[in-house]
Amino acid sequence: MLMFQQVHAVHRNGLIRHRHKTSGEFTASFGPAYCYSDAAGSLFKQTLVQGYHNYSASFGFRNTFPSNFGYKATFHYGDYSGADKNHNVHKDGYYSYNSKTLELSVRGEYAVRFGLKYDKNTPNTLYGFAGLGVLNSNVKFPVGSPQGRPNNTSGVALMGGGYRYYLTDQVSIGTELEFHYSSNDYLDGYHPITSKRNDVLVGISFTLAYRIF
Repeated sequence: MLMFQQVHAVHRNGLIRHRHKTSGEFTASFGPAYCYSDAAGSLFKQTLVQGYHNYSASFGFRNTFPSNFGYKATFHYGDYSGADKNHNVHKDGYYSYNSKTLELSVRGEYAVRFGLKYDKNTPNTLYGFAGLGVLNSNVKFPVGSPQGRPNNTSGVALMGGGYRYYLTDQVSIGTELEFHYSSNDYLDGYHPITSKRNDVLVGISFTLAYRIF
């Protein structure tokens, strides 16, 4: 019995040391996303454009150090649409848009690991992040809407947090909430005189990661 406990302890300690090494993993995510835009000034005051969808997808690489700090480089694609619920929000007409975005970003992360699963150490991870990137948007305006700026490139600051669960030592799944703050007001193609802030992208995504070292 004592020998079995010693073998079990050695095995578990080996897993703990493995968890505290520098690690690298490829990541992918997909989920619903929305643009807080000038179409109505608020997500809760705008409708979706018929025939379009609001979602985002990303692929990236994460590197995490033994200190639980790390970084992640991500290529991000988004598809956003919005429209006024009525024609009286803006003096120059009824705003409606579909914006497709491409973003390249780098962010810093800090993770907190916890929990036990059988003989595996800390399969649960909570993390927060902040970073910077460059975003390009291509916008289409449905018939009857004012024509805004169809193409725009801006800087973007991002922040958020998430949770991931390691199914094995290599594979994890999770969920993430992220905010992308644009450096200008043209993600939806519009910049009305009444605008009080730049556009913001918000997404909730499901994540999948595969550790390669």
